[in-house]
Amino acid sequence: VEEVDGLGRLTTDPLEFAKPSPPVCLTHNLVEIVQSEVAFLKNELAQLGVATVKTELTVAEAWASVDAAQLGRVLRNLLLNAAQAMASVANTRIDNQITVALAREAHDWLLTVEDNGPGLPDTVIERLWEPFFTTKARGTGLGLAQVKKTIEAHGGEISAKNVPTGGASFTLRLPAVERETEDHDKG
Repeated sequence: VEEVDGLGRLTTDPLEFAKPSPPVCLTHNLVEIVQSEVAFLKNELAQLGVATVKTELTVAEAWASVDAAQLGRVLRNLLLNAAQAMASVANTRIDNQITVALAREAHDWLLTVEDNGPGLPDTVIERLWEPFFTTKARGTGLGLAQVKKTIEAHGGEISAKNVPTGGASFTLRLPAVERETEDHDKG
């Protein structure tokens, strides 16, 4: 089944990258998207050796104009990449951890996925967003390139850096919006 899935990605990933679907943006609560994706991936992340997925959500509501399905795929990609990076290193640690944080900065939401794995070599950080660049034996090299395209299509930005204590951190910056109340919708 894994081989068939891999072959499927080899054909669909380049097509999706070459001609991505434009986002259908509606006002969504980013907190709900984060919670949904973390819950959805909980078992898979555990199988990859992630002991803990912490969510540091500083607010109960974080409204943004996004395509929830596309943003979910972005978050899924970042979470699985973090887990795979930690699993790829032969280590005896039992405290592999991913932290997903959401905070407001001025007119934007910052959504960060951080792991305590091996981090990113400087040569990898330089090429991280290039299509077809991969450090994985079985990767297409399109995952992070697609993530970047998707976030930019939402009017946002993405950046990556190493964490001083070890690990890598990916931060999405998305424009915040005010939630329209039902009264506004009617009026």
